[in-house]
Amino acid sequence: MMNKSHNLGLPFSILLIIIALGSCAINSEKEDHFEPIFKAEINGESFDGTDFEESAKASMTQQGDYHYLTIAAYQYNKNLFPYNEYIGISLIYQQSKNSFPTKKDTIKVNEYYDRYPGGKYSESDGDAKISWYEAFDENGYITVEMKELENGEIVVYGTFEMKVAVQSRADQYSQRVNQDTLSITNGEYRLMLEDRR
Repeated sequence: MMNKSHNLGLPFSILLIIIALGSCAINSEKEDHFEPIFKAEINGESFDGTDFEESAKASMTQQGDYHYLTIAAYQYNKNLFPYNEYIGISLIYQQSKNSFPTKKDTIKVNEYYDRYPGGKYSESDGDAKISWYEAFDENGYITVEMKELENGEIVVYGTFEMKVAVQSRADQYSQRVNQDTLSITNGEYRLMLEDRR
């Protein structure tokens, strides 16, 4: 009787170990799998910059003394391909801050070179630019948080809102004719940082 009980206990213990290991493997897969996010609304219309692989990016470069962070995404229209829309925000990153303005600014990197941080929107047909808008709103902002993963990679995430005004537009090709200003609201992003410094 004692032997039977002992024999039943061993397979049961092995089964529990297998289930536990399987659960660890599933959790590990979930942690390793990263889903990028870049979403917003443009004048109330949905913008999803993560429909296509590699269409949303976050990158950090060194520009003179500045750390220049750009967060951007393209949304492709399946019915009008290769027509696409772009939302991008560039900023001078400082670790001590987590909220940055999106209004266009000019930063002198050196005597030969300027950078233009701020928010942007554009429409393109493939590589041909159809329209170009720039952020003008004093209340526009982007929040920036960073988290280091166990593998050493950095995830950058946050929210954003801004208003942009048209700088140029080819009306016969634009899907935004008569929309001289765009309100970009409910923006959120979560992207792997490409550090090029």
